[in-house]
Amino acid sequence: MFGDFNEILSPEEKEGGSHRGERQMDAFRETLDDCALRDLGFRGNRFTWQRGKSIRTFVRERLDRAVATECWCELFPRAEVFNSPIYASDHATLIIKGGDDNVDVLRGRKQFIFKPFWLSDAGCAEVVSEAWQEGTRGDVEERV
Repeated sequence: MFGDFNEILSPEEKEGGSHRGERQMDAFRETLDDCALRDLGFRGNRFTWQRGKSIRTFVRERLDRAVATECWCELFPRAEVFNSPIYASDHATLIIKGGDDNVDVLRGRKQFIFKPFWLSDAGCAEVVSEAWQEGTRGDVEERV
């Protein structure tokens, strides 16, 4: 999961504005723990949200992040999160790269790539219908 969680995990993830209560941060950490999610970290800007124009009103925080289960992290061990600079919005864009890993490759299967020209084949509808009814048995690739 990724996006604006509207909360920080530690005081280091906030600069400016009023002090964030430890209970709020504890609740967020406990929620991530209860859901067995871990923060994926990041490269780039430390802060993903900002507001204010003057030194007195300027606040920035790391509200946007990517989190995942241990299972997901094992499938994508080289995944990386990049925090872009903040431009048009008050939030940074997160870019998540999965690395060179592919779930199907990791499971020992070939990656399926749909070819639009298959739709022009007269037998396409029949092959899809049979595969849908029988379930994937591994021999569908040979019939296509």
